[in-house]
Amino acid sequence: MRSKVLLVFALLGTTSCALYFSENNPYSRVSLLAESTAKTVLSLFEAINVPLTALGFSPGTHSFPVNTTITPLVSTHTGGAIFACSGTLPQGLSVEEASGECQISGTPKVVDSGTYTITARNDANSVTTTVNIDITQSDLSNLSFSPSSFTFCSGLLIDTFTSSHTGGTIASCSSDPALPAVISINATNGECQLSGTAPVGSSSANYTITGSNSTGSSVSTDVSIAINTTCQPTRISFPQTSYTFPTGTQIIAIVAGNVGSAATGCSVFPALPMGLTLALGTGADSDKCVLSGTPTEIKPATDYNITVSNDMGSGSTTVNIEVYGPPTNLAFVGAPYTFTEGMAITSISSTHLGGPITSCSDTLPAGLNVQLVSGECQISGTPNTATATGNYTITATGAAGSTTATVSITVKAAAATNLPPSNLNFIESTMILCIRNNMDILTSTHSGGSITSCSSSPALPLDPLNGATTPLVAVNGECQISGNPGSASSATNYTITASNSFGSATRVLNIAVSSLCQPMAINFVGTPFTFIKDVPISQKISTNNGGIATSCTATPPLPTGLIVEAINQGSIKGDCVISGTPTVTQIATDHVIKATNAQGSGYGKINITVVP
Repeated sequence: MRSKVLLVFALLGTTSCALYFSENNPYSRVSLLAESTAKTVLSLFEAINVPLTALGFSPGTHSFPVNTTITPLVSTHTGGAIFACSGTLPQGLSVEEASGECQISGTPKVVDSGTYTITARNDANSVTTTVNIDITQSDLSNLSFSPSSFTFCSGLLIDTFTSSHTGGTIASCSSDPALPAVISINATNGECQLSGTAPVGSSSANYTITGSNSTGSSVSTDVSIAINTTCQPTRISFPQTSYTFPTGTQIIAIVAGNVGSAATGCSVFPALPMGLTLALGTGADSDKCVLSGTPTEIKPATDYNITVSNDMGSGSTTVNIEVYGPPTNLAFVGAPYTFTEGMAITSISSTHLGGPITSCSDTLPAGLNVQLVSGECQISGTPNTATATGNYTITATGAAGSTTATVSITVKAAAATNLPPSNLNFIESTMILCIRNNMDILTSTHSGGSITSCSSSPALPLDPLNGATTPLVAVNGECQISGNPGSASSATNYTITASNSFGSATRVLNIAVSSLCQPMAINFVGTPFTFIKDVPISQKISTNNGGIATSCTATPPLPTGLIVEAINQGSIKGDCVISGTPTVTQIATDHVIKATNAQGSGYGKINITVVP
């Protein structure tokens, strides 16, 4: 290993510079000075990577009082520069490199005594030494509680209050006079700590709290404690934090519990949905707030601030309540349906608006049934008898009422074997579809053998849905078209070919995709959102299953600093976009976003919270 190196520098236009041997050690700095007014050349001999030797601290035992910041202990050594120091020391003390030496500093937290090993390192080697340290107990002083005056509520658990002091560690605590039996004073983690339960009844007194340590040192402070029999309500709570109720059904009364004295008043903001009330109860609940009634108004999920009060003050909590109506607008996309006897159908699920569906009923052709699946009515099964076209009523029932849909179903006889498809037909042969709006499923009819594959030339102007790979498929022996038109296109003839192993049949459909449609089904993926006050948000871009929006508005208005606007550029195609920096806080709030163009409007909802 080389211990010296010759470095030659040319200093032009300056009288001095600095060289560092290690970027991690500022104390390896060496100043370079020009040797002549010509400021041209100098030679530097400097030791680098020199081993450390003879590390040590001043001899003897170093004694420090506990809880008192020490005067730093600094090592001495010979050899190269120290880059780092380490060692295990009494709690509160640490060692680190400082000005090229190992330095012990800090505030010892516990009484301790021992011999401790310190290690110094540089790039060449490491050396160790030992140091004797004795942490001694010291006199106590400046005992205090903050606050020093306490008011507790009769019969209730009190918060824990901890003293502060200077000097040594407190080992025991006492009170004169003695504290009420259910309140205690104990030494915990070197401090005096008040805890327990306020006694029943009212009282007020002054107490002298004394902390002592093992050396006989003690320190005292005075506190006053008052016990009240009447206290403000605190820690208000309902059995749940959120509730969902159907309209027209009386709810089971919900009692709010509170820790504190009896309530004499109840209030709520904003106003509850119509039909619901918040008031003091009766009988055993006469001192509590009770939520009851029969909701008659449909309301989205909303946070309500419930306040319980008496003469001493108030307490509050937040409860989220949603009131929903009966299911409405039940529909089955793709009707009318044609099935083939003996062939299992692909399950068909309804869509609906309004409240949740809890059950479904029907009278369908033999072999078919309807049942509740994932919150919708789903038709499934295998029709076992050919049936003429007929209308069938399906009923969806919810807690708040019911709704019906009528579907047309034909069950045709099993297809002839060994025949190609023939007489291919669709109920519509000329269509104008709306851009980005899912088209109704279009199913063919035909004669002859069962269809096993379908194709289109040119390709249909549709994006497939629900994981399908193509918008044109063979389903239950027929060709079925579905999808979402992604872009506008002029009227075009598309030749649909239905095939099986024995032949094929064709039908021409004329399809145009128009952008002149009203926006529909506005949706913000990820809602609800929580933003931070004064922090810019990332753009929230809606989806819009309809025409291109030219303007967007929010009701109620978005938090100050946020805007909603219609954008139609780049990758954003006529959608509502929320952006900006919220400058005010806001509790969770539903905002209705309205997207508009010349053909009409579409609506969606976003929930926004702004926290400090």
